Formats: sequence, structure tokens, C-alpha cells
Amino acid sequence: MTASVKPPAASKPLKHPVDQVPRVPKLALYGLQHVMAFYAGAVLVPILVASGLGLSGDQLIHLINADLFKEYKQKFGFPFIVCAREIDSYTKVVDLRWARLANSPKIEHSTALIEIAKIANYRFDDLVADANPIATARTLRYQEAYRG
Repeated sequence: MTASVKPPAASKPLKHPVDQVPRVPKLALYGLQHVMAFYAGAVLVPILVASGLGLSGDQLIHLINADLFKEYKQKFGFPFIVCAREIDSYTKVVDLRWARLANSPKIEHSTALIEIAKIANYRFDDLVADANPIATARTLRYQEAYRG
């Protein structure tokens, strides 16, 4: 009697754990951990330096902000660009920079180009304001009305 040998059933090859895609809740948790590590790294060094140098709270805030501007440039490859005429406080600039650090490079590049266009538009308007008699008259009337 001969025993018949069946070939093993075809099964899916096992993926290495590195190649497996986790479920959405786990992916969200990993994403959150990644963002927290990014911000912690950006803030931890200035806190340690400030405590070592005995800096005040205000000086610490400026040190953190300087480090975040550096983080922005390292992430996107260009300095933080914002049309300052449309922002009325330094706090809003800092908040805007925090928000824009979360952008993808493609989105941030587009946002920076829009800010550059706004700046160029304001500068062009300033340059040609005196060349337009209607705009000049309106500006002079506005300045006279609110001068005194």
C-alpha cells in the first residue's frame, strides 16, 4: 500500500509585521503620537536651555517661537511668509505659524505663494497710489477726516 501524499493547501503568504497596515484606530493613534513628538521636540530644547540660563517666562516664549520658525524652515525649505498688513498682533502670527506647521509641503507652498501675492499687491498699490488721482484724492480725504 502506498500512501497518497497531498500537496499542502495554498495559503496566503504571511506578511512581515513591517509590511502590515494597521487598522484605522491604531493608525490614528500613531499619527497623534507622531504630531505630539514633533511639537514636544520643538518645545523641549528651548525649555531646557531657558531653565539652564535662568530666563524669564517671556524670554522662554520668544526662544520657543524662534525654534518653531527654524522648524518651519526645516520642514518646508523656506521661511515663514505672512502678509503682515492683514494681521494685527504678534500672537496671531504665532498661532498662524502653529496651524500652518501641520500643512503638507504642497499645501504650505500654495499658501506661501498666496501670501506673497497679497504682499506684492499691497506694495504695487502703494507704488501707484499717487499715480491714480482718484485714489490719491480718496486717501487724502480719508487722512484729513481722521487726522484731528
